[in-house]
Amino acid sequence: MFQSFEVKSDGTKGPDRVAQLRAFMHEAQIDAFIVPHSDPHQNEYLPERDERLAWLTGFTGSAGACVVTQDKAVILVDGRYTLQARDQADDATFAIDDLVGLGVSGWISQNLSEGDKLAFDPWMHTENEIMRLKTLADQLAISPVTLQTNPIDQIWGNQPALPSGTISIQPKERAGLTAKRNAICKRTFEPKRSMLSS
Repeated sequence: MFQSFEVKSDGTKGPDRVAQLRAFMHEAQIDAFIVPHSDPHQNEYLPERDERLAWLTGFTGSAGACVVTQDKAVILVDGRYTLQARDQADDATFAIDDLVGLGVSGWISQNLSEGDKLAFDPWMHTENEIMRLKTLADQLAISPVTLQTNPIDQIWGNQPALPSGTISIQPKERAGLTAKRNAICKRTFEPKRSMLSS
């Protein structure tokens, strides 16, 4: 497990960072980009390198997402984090909306137009999320764009390094099984690369 740390809010830099992201989007001809609170392993608690949502917006809660277009930016959070998001993020840059009631899909439906390009980093989403995004794109006649490189990683100067902690075997009292890794390794898992490269 990676070393725990405290994410620091830095909402004062949100406007500049969103401007950098929009410049990247303009160059790549992208109309909208999704920034979830996620990492490639779908962890609940993220290593510092993967706190892209916090870096971009200043919001440090454990659940949420941001969608940025060329003229709008929204942070979607559940009821636990409404006040925190308003306190931490720059209110001139980010609107705050409901992650549960409206959701990313609902916001996209209300704010993107036919022909727009909706971009996302496929490693930050589950396969089901990607399928839902592609279904939504078909319904709205917009184009889903899977990116090979996360734009936040391109503009985040001094981004922390990948975690490099030591892996250790947990005792049965903690893991519940003495050889959980063997049981996992016996499963046949074939990643659906087509979801990541289309």
